[in-house]
Amino acid sequence: MWSLWYEGGRGYLIVERLERLLTDVQRQKSKVIQQLADLRRMSNSGKNELVDDWVAAVEAADTEAEDVDDGTETT
Repeated sequence: MWSLWYEGGRGYLIVERLERLLTDVQRQKSKVIQQLADLRRMSNSGKNELVDDWVAAVEAADTEAEDVDDGTETT
């Protein structure tokens, strides 16, 4: 969890940076969602191994990142 503190009135800089980072993450997420939609369209049926493998890899990376964030890394 993020902890905000004010260093001589500079706390707004921390919030501003966090907002900028969040915006970047949201932009990347939108791109990934669009790429997944394109993959599904290319497969015609809405399902294929490439999409399933891609989703599994993203979920694994997400789980690994969460484990690192909460200190329960399993490597």
